[in-house]
Amino acid sequence: MKENDIKKYLSGECTFEEEQRALETLSTEEGLETLNNLADEFWESDLDDYKIDDKRLYKKITTKIDGKESRFALYLKYAAVALILVAATFLVINKSEEEKTLPIIAPSEFVVKSTTKGQKSTIMLSDGSKVILNAGSKLQYFRNFTDSTRNIELIGEAFFQVAKDKSRPFTVTTGTTKTTALGTSFNINSRSSVHKISLATGKVEVNTDLSENVFTLTPGEALNVNTDSGFAHQFQFDMEKELSWKDGVLYFDDTKLQEIITTLEYWYDVKIEVANKNLLSKKYTGRFENSSLKHVLESMSFALDFKYDLNKKVVKIIK
Repeated sequence: MKENDIKKYLSGECTFEEEQRALETLSTEEGLETLNNLADEFWESDLDDYKIDDKRLYKKITTKIDGKESRFALYLKYAAVALILVAATFLVINKSEEEKTLPIIAPSEFVVKSTTKGQKSTIMLSDGSKVILNAGSKLQYFRNFTDSTRNIELIGEAFFQVAKDKSRPFTVTTGTTKTTALGTSFNINSRSSVHKISLATGKVEVNTDLSENVFTLTPGEALNVNTDSGFAHQFQFDMEKELSWKDGVLYFDDTKLQEIITTLEYWYDVKIEVANKNLLSKKYTGRFENSSLKHVLESMSFALDFKYDLNKKVVKIIK
């Protein structure tokens, strides 16, 4: 059933329900396996069984994908192109040469790297670029980049150290926002409706569907893109405050407790409950390097005058 839905989707002849099922399947590892099976089927079937107009097929697929706000759109495009290449190659093979061993064209391996709350991860990409993935985040990409592009999709927060390659721009997509660099280092935080791009070295260009402007950032500049209001704001930022997380440092500079709680829940994989909501607006300044949650809470409770109870993965803050 799922394979039939994908076949109909690729041919552009499916109902709305079949299309939704196909997109859901193609967003999983099972979807990649299904595409590989379809590629094998092309190779093993009789040529006369397939009458493919590859230009029409490609146009229909990419048109449908571009019209959807799916984080798997890039993956689907590459998968579709790979299948079309299989079909097109198959059509030009002479039947008299069927006995020859032919290479199978298959999509490049699609990689998903994720971290849970309380976990960070360092990822080395095939081009030599380095990514530090913060807690509760996900990275999606093709293991082998193309000859002209290096594309990454991010959910959450990550710091990128991009290997220089003038012929292949490095693009990170977060929702409707795309950040492009050639060789530089920058941070992206897309945990909320405000996506923040902070540049440490080099230069990046940021495009968003919410604005016609192309924003160019220089070191020390950041861009906030509010996906709810459509407003984009460029400004100078504090590098220590924004980037110290990648070195295991928690840094708060006159930060509201409500924002601090969100950070602590990601860092230590806990749930923090506050009995007195008036505490949430209180502000705190402090720096912690590879510190335990208990040490952080002790320092904050003294400064903000509250008591707390730490029981396994639940923290209760009491005035």
